[in-house]
Amino acid sequence: MKQSLTKIKVAIVVVAIIMLTACSSKYEKTASGMAYKITRGKGKDTLRSGEWIQFNIEFKVGKKDSVLFSTYKKTPEFLPLDFTKINAYDFSELLPKLHEGDKAEFVMSIDTLVKMKKLEYNPLFLKGETIKGKLEVVKVYANETACKPDREATMVKARELQMKEMEKQMKEMKEKAAQDLKDYLTKNKAAFDKQVTELKEYALKNNIKTVQSPLGTLVEIATEGTGAKPVDGKHAQVMYRGYLVNGKVFDANMGIDARHKEPIDVVFGQGGTIPGFEDGLKYFSKGAKGRILIPAALAYRDQANQEIPANSSLIFDIEVLDVSDTAPAPAQAPVKVEEPKKN
Repeated sequence: MKQSLTKIKVAIVVVAIIMLTACSSKYEKTASGMAYKITRGKGKDTLRSGEWIQFNIEFKVGKKDSVLFSTYKKTPEFLPLDFTKINAYDFSELLPKLHEGDKAEFVMSIDTLVKMKKLEYNPLFLKGETIKGKLEVVKVYANETACKPDREATMVKARELQMKEMEKQMKEMKEKAAQDLKDYLTKNKAAFDKQVTELKEYALKNNIKTVQSPLGTLVEIATEGTGAKPVDGKHAQVMYRGYLVNGKVFDANMGIDARHKEPIDVVFGQGGTIPGFEDGLKYFSKGAKGRILIPAALAYRDQANQEIPANSSLIFDIEVLDVSDTAPAPAQAPVKVEEPKKN
């Protein structure tokens, strides 16, 4: 008898689980026709206009569920609630139905979004496919003042994460650029060696005493500077005169050939210049003057650049005005002083 009762209890539990699973997997539709499913959390009160919420949200598109946007594993978003401004066929339709701790899944047809003129078909948003979304109401606040501490702390964290992501991307780009350059120099070793030899002969002919960097740039320091030489992350304010081996000037911000008079701000380690230019500048501290002789392979290679023909080695007369941790402040426009009006 006891065994029979036990079996009945087990059967009831199994049926209950199956029913709950079936209910939880069933999608409903909003007034505009968007399919959705809600998993209830511990919150008892539905969201109300005037409140603020902290929430996570994610959108995926297509058959491969490519992530369009996600705050999960990053930092949540904050949103003021105004249920007088609900957008049709949008996750905002779900907000009046939710409580703190609730999770929702929703599915939007790309065809419907196009018909509603919210999207246009393109290689990302294809005919017949869907955008799948999910959101979670993390916390509810009575008003903006109540959520301000959490919101500000989240903004600080978001900036920190953004900086880390930028640093990661910069590192990856730098490593890739270094590897690409290494591969190019290896593949074109004979041409590169010839370019370096020709620049050495040019330096000897013109009585220019140079040292060769490990990368292959030739550097002459005519006037020593003071202080530390620039490293990655440093800013150098540079005056220059760039010309070809035949003496033709292609750009300058000093001397009679200057096209502008402002120094350029070179940020080391960001790849903002041709490889040989930054490589040579690493030998110049504040106040230093000299020359940088750059083989074509460390300049524009086989690409012409305005007045610079393809496969041209370049020479720069250099003066470094300053080396600092930050970019210089922009120059202030002169203040015009009004003359007193005559009576």
